[in-house]
Amino acid sequence: AASKKGATATTVQAEVVKIDAQRLSQIVSKETERNAAGVLARYKGKQYTVTGSVAAVVKEGDKFRVDFRVLAPYEELLRTPDAAPFKTDIVCYMAPGQAGFSLQLKPGKGIWLTGSVVDFNQYRHVLWLENCRNAKTG
Repeated sequence: AASKKGATATTVQAEVVKIDAQRLSQIVSKETERNAAGVLARYKGKQYTVTGSVAAVVKEGDKFRVDFRVLAPYEELLRTPDAAPFKTDIVCYMAPGQAGFSLQLKPGKGIWLTGSVVDFNQYRHVLWLENCRNAKTG
């Protein structure tokens, strides 16, 4: 019989997926075309480190929202034939304590933010992440 000596409970950390905002937008847009109702169920709670550049920083109540710059299909130089005819905006609500970092951000600045998917709107084509933090390590 196997011994239980030294056995301890461990928590498995969810994998954080690193992805470019433009790529994430394309994937979610394509999935929206196939089955919009299933998008939130597929992504909710998953953690992503999203890379890209700032489109806008907006203060909403006591939170800061960072919108990633995502090109619309007609703006892309190289568009694949199977690309969705629309974009999905990628938006991060910053975690508490990130106000100083958020205030430093300017449109066009490169960013890496890690957060968890919290919502999706299939009509406005927006994927929201929450508790986002600066993930740039160098």
